[in-house]
Amino acid sequence: IAADGIAAIYAAAGQSGLAGEELKEFATLVGQISIAFDMTADEAGTALSKIRAGLSMSTEDLRAFAGQMNYVSNNANLSARELVEFMRRAGATGKIAGFAATETMGLGAAMIEMGAEADVAATSFRSLVRAMSAGPNMTDRQIGALNRLGYALQDAGAYEAELTRAVERESQARVDIARDETDQ
Repeated sequence: IAADGIAAIYAAAGQSGLAGEELKEFATLVGQISIAFDMTADEAGTALSKIRAGLSMSTEDLRAFAGQMNYVSNNANLSARELVEFMRRAGATGKIAGFAATETMGLGAAMIEMGAEADVAATSFRSLVRAMSAGPNMTDRQIGALNRLGYALQDAGAYEAELTRAVERESQARVDIARDETDQ
């Protein structure tokens, strides 16, 4: 990696708020990934700092995750560069929706392997998450599709009422026990 590439890595790491030994550890990781994933140091530094921040990963977690991306790219018809781009664009959305980073990556890898570009796959993933979180605003067609996949949409209001009744029953049972103890 040329000197300007190393400077770009440190700049991306510094913008992520890293300092000291962690800055050096991150820069070393980015240098390794830029070579392994056939990316420029600047591309790798910027993308990995965004992935790290979006997924709230430590540098060590990012190292393990990069290893997983490398494994997937070596065993599928896609490049690690495409996975990095997908995760840069969609990783945080997956985390917000409750997906593990590996689950988000797996869905992205499947879309990319089927021929979607990384940016298109990321947009599709974000649309999927948005559709799945529509709740009661889902169309009958969307509900039917989720039901066929084994998911059931439960009305949040009905679920809240059910939980409220359960809490009220438990509270009343405790009051009755306290009353009985007091009477005795």
